[in-house]
Amino acid sequence: MQKNLAITSDLSSGGMVRQLLKKEGRKNTELFACYEDFSFGPLVPTDEPEQLLRLRHRYWCNAGMAERGKRPPEKRSLRKLLQASDHIEIMIAGEGGEQIFLLGLANLLRHTAREGRVVQLLQYPSNKHWHSLAMLNLEALSNRPKPTLVDDNFLTRLEEIWGVIVSNSPEALFAFHKSHTEVAGLPYVSRAIDDLIFSYPRADSGLTHVQERLLKATPMEWTKSARVVGNAMVGDQPDGRSFGDGILFSNLIGMADQKQSDPAIELRGERRTMRACEVRLTDFGEACLRGEINQVPTNGINTWVAGVHLNSAEGRVWFRNPDGTLSNA
Repeated sequence: MQKNLAITSDLSSGGMVRQLLKKEGRKNTELFACYEDFSFGPLVPTDEPEQLLRLRHRYWCNAGMAERGKRPPEKRSLRKLLQASDHIEIMIAGEGGEQIFLLGLANLLRHTAREGRVVQLLQYPSNKHWHSLAMLNLEALSNRPKPTLVDDNFLTRLEEIWGVIVSNSPEALFAFHKSHTEVAGLPYVSRAIDDLIFSYPRADSGLTHVQERLLKATPMEWTKSARVVGNAMVGDQPDGRSFGDGILFSNLIGMADQKQSDPAIELRGERRTMRACEVRLTDFGEACLRGEINQVPTNGINTWVAGVHLNSAEGRVWFRNPDGTLSNA
């Protein structure tokens, strides 16, 4: 009997696809839904894909978004599922994180390739940057797009772009962004690059996109963190990027860290959950938001943007200019 596998980039879209498979009577099709958000955290070259997942798990633990020793929600090995499957459908839409997931998946597909296996990409149309597969209803999911065969040539294209993303210096990423390169079969891959470019701090304020979104949503008066996070998820640009609540709350807590010289946000209450604490914008945060002060020289920076570790203590700081070019500290 032929073994079929459907793959989605996140747990929410996995739930929708599970309903679709049930509706279609495909009870024998396995489903794998990734539990990661690859648009945040380190993405570095590794000999084995599992090494990268272990590195990222340590990153999420240090960020307070995962527990050490606790297994992720998806307990099955994707490698084993890929090795056992005869027909694989990768189902994504046009959200940037989904595109990064696809690029990262190429390495594992290459590692598990075997004669006779068919891998297809179902790239659903996406008019808005933040439209992920999870945003589609069953009717829209049922209207499957024409599949793209993920053959050796297609994998090579994915791996070339992945090489740009995992580089330990930002020049290749910014050059790819500037070139506006179109890739056949990947109409939304530029959104992945855009998301990573906007993860670099602005040259005037030192704020990343997610930090800027949060500060815009934080008033000067005490406000529940949950409300700030909710308002920041899409922000005031409906065609722009969306952020998960966990990512937003983690960054909110980071900007309120009292170990900083001048925090952009003040926090009171229990910081374990967003419903148990309140926040307000500080004068310093407001000045950063207006572009009058750059927060990086004051508070430093220690974060990852794909393959690049930005760390002011080591002199590894780059900024994003308004025209999308790169500048050094």
